[in-house]
Amino acid sequence: MTNFVLAVQELMTDTIRHGGGWGRVRLHCDGPLLVCVVSDRGPGLPGDLRQFGLLAGADPESGRGLFLARQLTDDMRVADNPAGLTVTVTMDLCVPAAGEAGTGAPAEPGAPE
Repeated sequence: MTNFVLAVQELMTDTIRHGGGWGRVRLHCDGPLLVCVVSDRGPGLPGDLRQFGLLAGADPESGRGLFLARQLTDDMRVADNPAGLTVTVTMDLCVPAAGEAGTGAPAEPGAPE
């Protein structure tokens, strides 16, 4: 869960820095998935949105928010439209994230405890 919180924090920071001074965060569960949708009124992103967040930015002061969000969540989708940018991240609550403690979900039959 800590990874998800950090990812959402990075997206919110990007919204303030690059999103036109306005943003919205929506958080909900969809079955076993925790879903966070962050949207802003910024100018959007140039180029192929599928590529954003695959590599960390070269600028030491910025360019890592989407990269970290993609690395710290199970899925990230970026949508750009005339009203601004929307980034949706999800995390499966039934599967512990790498490097995090278990969620309390029962182990698979026959798995060591």
